[in-house]
This record gives sequence, structure tokens and C-alpha cells, in this order.
Amino acid sequence: MNKIEWIENLRVLATLSVITLHVAAPGTYNIQTVPFTDWWISAIFESLRFCVPVFVMITGALLLNKDYETSVFLKKKLVHILYPFLLYSLIYICFSYNLKRLITEQNFIDFLKHCFYSLKNGSYYHLWYIYMLIGLYIMTPIIRSYVKSANKKNIKYFLFLWLIYNFIKGYALNDLFPNLYFPVAIDYLGYFILGHYLYKYPIDKRKLGFAMFVIGTLSSFLIIFYFGYTKNEMRDLYFGYNTLNVVIQSIGAYLWIYNSKIRNPLATKFRDILSQHSYSIYLAHALVLTIMINNRFTWNIVNPVVGIISSVLFCTTATLVACIILKKIPVIGKFF
Repeated sequence: MNKIEWIENLRVLATLSVITLHVAAPGTYNIQTVPFTDWWISAIFESLRFCVPVFVMITGALLLNKDYETSVFLKKKLVHILYPFLLYSLIYICFSYNLKRLITEQNFIDFLKHCFYSLKNGSYYHLWYIYMLIGLYIMTPIIRSYVKSANKKNIKYFLFLWLIYNFIKGYALNDLFPNLYFPVAIDYLGYFILGHYLYKYPIDKRKLGFAMFVIGTLSSFLIIFYFGYTKNEMRDLYFGYNTLNVVIQSIGAYLWIYNSKIRNPLATKFRDILSQHSYSIYLAHALVLTIMINNRFTWNIVNPVVGIISSVLFCTTATLVACIILKKIPVIGKFF
């Protein structure tokens, strides 16, 4: 499939967004120990929560608009994400386990138990997304059959049900509504099909997208600020990836960047490199960020604004360089 410039732009923004969230998170979630001014500055960055929804929307736009034989799809597409995931999972397993203890005590049974538990539940905090992505890939041939035969009105009906489901579940309103079960309205499946819908039936209204992005971002920040200021606590429940405010922000980001172009050749080149390695950057960035934190390069170095921005830039650059080097290693490089 030929590269689509605005999708490359969107993928890079989502990549920077997820790194920003993970950089700012220690400041936002440690509200009881962080000075209030520092906390609300980190909360502004933490409000940029469109990363995972946009990743899933991009995947839906690219995968659900093309026909594949099921066996070919699973071999070609699913395996393409599995090999790097398994390699990085092994790296994180070794990183989180005391290898020095393994060598000295030679307790291989305990290490194997650690490997099993890590692979079952995710070997590091950000890898839950890959498990969800694998599930969507496995279901793609079935979902593709649905979207191929469904008309625009039918897909809109599905997305309407998904929004209602997210509104009820996302804000813990289950007690106010009948206990209906929507088996098709699985959390991220809606974003997956939404990406297909917006790609097939484009809405070329960038001003509307910008307005939705601002409204979604401001809503997320106000929710974070309210609970932080009034209750001195953080509640993921009200600004999770499937809440209405994040749905609005994510759709806004998609529409805002739709058909966007970068005219500077140097910026275009850098964008292309980041986009090409975005999956590897997602897999590896948490390790780089942990090493940075262990060396006191944190979100509030100097001050939160300088700390978060410099941490994001350094983490992104260092991870990108590491990914490029890994890909050049003979034999195994092709699997990273």
C-alpha cells in the first residue's frame, strides 16, 4: 500500500503523544507528593490522550479497506507485529528480572515462571496495547466481511451503539441504565471500525476537527483538574481511552490532520523516519524512559515544562536511534 501523507503525520503525532503521556504520568498520578503547580502543568500534558485511539483508527483505515485471504493476512500482517513484540517482551522480561540472581542462584524454574507470567499479562506496562492489537488483527477477516457488506447507515448505527456503550461504561453510569449487554461494542473495536468509516466516507473539515480536539482536550484536563483539586486524587475512569471526551479529542485529531501536508523537505524526511519506526518506538520507548528516570532525567527536571518537553524529545530520539541500530544487526535485525 502506498504511503498516505496525512496518515504518516497522524501516526507520528500519536507516537509523540504516547511518549508524552508516559513522561508526564509520574507527575500527574503522584498528586499527593507533587507541588500543586507542577501537578497541574503535568496534567495539561496528560490530557493529550488521543494516542491509542488514533493508532487503532489508523489500523482500521488501512486494514479494513482492503481484501485479504484469511491465511495470507494472518501470515503476512499478524506475523509482522508478532516477531518484534516477542523479541521486546523477552528484553523486558530480562530487564525486569534480576539476571545476576539467575546466574548466581541458577533458579531457572523461578525464571521460567516469571517468563510465563510476564507473557500472559504483559512484560511491561505499555504492552497491553499489543495484546489488544493482536486481538483486532485476529478478528480483522471477520470484521472486514461486515464492513464490506454494510452500508453507510448500518456502520453509523454500529458506531452510535458503540458511543452509547462507551458513555455508559466510561462514566460508570451502569446503575442508571438497564443492564443490557452489547457483545459487538467491545471497547476498541469501535475505534477500529471508526477509522475505516472516516477513511471510506471522509469528512474534510479541518476547522471542525480542531474544534473537537480542543473541546476534547479541555474536557479531559478539566476532569483531571477537578478530581485533583477537589478530591486530591486521580480517577482514570473519567478520562480513559473510551470516555466521550477522549473519543471527541481523537476524532478531532483525525479530522484536523486529514489531508495535511508538510512542505519542508527536512521535516518530511524526519517524519518519514519516525513513521517507519513508530511500532518499534512504541515497543522500546518505555525501556529508554525507565533508564532515563533511573538516571534522574525526569518530567520535572529544571521545571515541568522544560522537563516534559526535553524528556519527550530525548526519549523519542534515543529510542529511534536504538531502533535503527537494532534493525541493522545481521540475521535478527529484520525481526525488530
